[in-house]
Amino acid sequence: MPKHLFPFFLLSILLWTSCSNPLSPNIAATVQVSISPTQTEEAKLLPMLSPTPFLTPTPVDLRSVYSEISGLKNTRTIIFNVSQTGVNPSQPISNTVEHILTGLGLEVVQDPALSDGSLTISMNGTGVLYTYDNGIACYTKAEYDGLLEFSSRSGTSSKIQLEGNYMPLIATSCPKEPSDAPFELTWPKVILEGFCKLWGPWPVVIGLEDENSVVRRAASSVLGVGECRPPEQAIPAMIQALIRANRENDEIMANNLASLLRVITDEYQCQTEDPSCFQAWWEKYQYK
Repeated sequence: MPKHLFPFFLLSILLWTSCSNPLSPNIAATVQVSISPTQTEEAKLLPMLSPTPFLTPTPVDLRSVYSEISGLKNTRTIIFNVSQTGVNPSQPISNTVEHILTGLGLEVVQDPALSDGSLTISMNGTGVLYTYDNGIACYTKAEYDGLLEFSSRSGTSSKIQLEGNYMPLIATSCPKEPSDAPFELTWPKVILEGFCKLWGPWPVVIGLEDENSVVRRAASSVLGVGECRPPEQAIPAMIQALIRANRENDEIMANNLASLLRVITDEYQCQTEDPSCFQAWWEKYQYK
């Protein structure tokens, strides 16, 4: 063999030897084993993610319940106004009020001449300075007081005093200005409690579907307290709200609703994460 071809001959032998090396299958087996446990763990998790029967329930229509509210029997159209004063007068209260009114089947109008009723809400917010044991003072408490007034052409009129406050059990920040107090976590419960005193639990049930998550959670805490105990006809809306709370990992709202549903239905074996056990009640009271 010519000397200049000898290196290429050796290289060919080395390549052939590496391709036929008995360690190659072992390497492939090692890779396969390392992947297999991961796939097995994923397979174990998949059944837990399967949807419940109520994951996409039929929307609950509550517009017909206004006929059950004595103060609204002759009211079909309504005009409303929300007035906010205090250190942080920019909360989205009007959005929730309009959602409740339209949810009750009322048409919101702008012209007083076209309205059968009038709703006026005034809210004054105050930031409260609280001094902790370590001597640090923070505006971690917010208070509201105000008035909710309703009048109709038929002569019905009501005035409800509004008041309430909120302060977190554990402060995660230290607001230094009164306007930074937790007003956004305070007004929803104040408004919903006022509506319950005015028209009973149905406005609060509608609050369970509000676009604001704080309003939804507040509604779940107001329902079942005192005169705000919901009727059995509200069960479908409550189940739907429970499903959404579970989906969004809102444990506080889910626990509130599941506890209340167990009391109303006597289904004490039902757990928060299993709304499907209320299926018979859903089918009995679901609005068509």
